[in-house]
Amino acid sequence: MTTYQYIRFIVCLNLIMVNLALPKPASACSCGGPGLPAQEFRKFNAVFTGRVLSLVDEYVPIFSTLDRVLTAIGKLPYFWVRAGKYVGYRIDFRVNHSWKGVEKTTVTVDTGYGMGDCGYPFAVGNDYLVYASYPYGIPEHYWVTSICSRNAEISAATEDLRYLSSLPALPLSSSNQIFGLPIGIVGIWAVLVLITTVIFLFTHKPRALR
Repeated sequence: MTTYQYIRFIVCLNLIMVNLALPKPASACSCGGPGLPAQEFRKFNAVFTGRVLSLVDEYVPIFSTLDRVLTAIGKLPYFWVRAGKYVGYRIDFRVNHSWKGVEKTTVTVDTGYGMGDCGYPFAVGNDYLVYASYPYGIPEHYWVTSICSRNAEISAATEDLRYLSSLPALPLSSSNQIFGLPIGIVGIWAVLVLITTVIFLFTHKPRALR
């Protein structure tokens, strides 16, 4: 092997090693672009506008704690098994108008974390037009949505709202709410406040009473 061939071999070998060492990009969400408003209306099981009241990570703390327990006893973590459960964010909406699927003044919709799972980036306090469907094709199971639909903030949904305004809106019946929030959320807050209060009172008892 000549000096030139040797140098060429070393350079090629280095390039191969560098390429193998570079981190590979995470797999991105893959889905076809959404169709026209009329097509998407027929495709999805629910279409409504609403304001985001809360956004909760469904993995933390329940499933993250369960994962630690399963890992400690040598079992496969729940997060990777999924067990038929859609893990991501749970978004609670106060519904303003509904044209399909949703007939309550509040509704909960699940979405992914927003990387390879196609999750939609909702923000608390913002108003959205939402296209949702049943996961796994199971009616009345729960609602899911993603960036593969025509979801959009109200200010960017002019074309969709123009089409939807030509359709009859569904009447909305009241959901169980307190202060405009689903009763489940208020219940969790109430329990946390109660626990915090008990701990505070117990740790701040007058010395004479301890």
